[in-house]
Amino acid sequence: MKTIILLILFTTILVGCDIAIEGENCHKHLTIVNESRDTVIISKRVTYSEKPECFLSRHATLLPGEEYEDHSSKTCFEGIVAAGTNYYVVDPDHFNEEKFYDCDSMLIKNTVLKHYELNASHLGELKKTDFTITYP
Repeated sequence: MKTIILLILFTTILVGCDIAIEGENCHKHLTIVNESRDTVIISKRVTYSEKPECFLSRHATLLPGEEYEDHSSKTCFEGIVAAGTNYYVVDPDHFNEEKFYDCDSMLIKNTVLKHYELNASHLGELKKTDFTITYP
């Protein structure tokens, strides 16, 4: 019985440690706002590991004035950005929907209007804007 109680206690502690608490130094979302006059697609790159093939995954289609929130339930975006992450703003008329192609031709297969290549050097700026990116 003692072993079961200790196991439950340690499991609770481990689960609690794995989930970061949102606050000033832990943002659970990153927002992209479309302030252009055009509809755009927010996407992220997906890579097929066995071959050097990629595609852009559609995360949202934003009309002018709309916003997209990327959520993280367990990890702070500070860690995600520090490790490096990419967002692409793509023209909806030239978006290659979930078809793998050579990674080097990603910009040929899609009309990328803006590429946000985020890393640790962007954390200060993102914290000032409450992890909000404004396009354009």
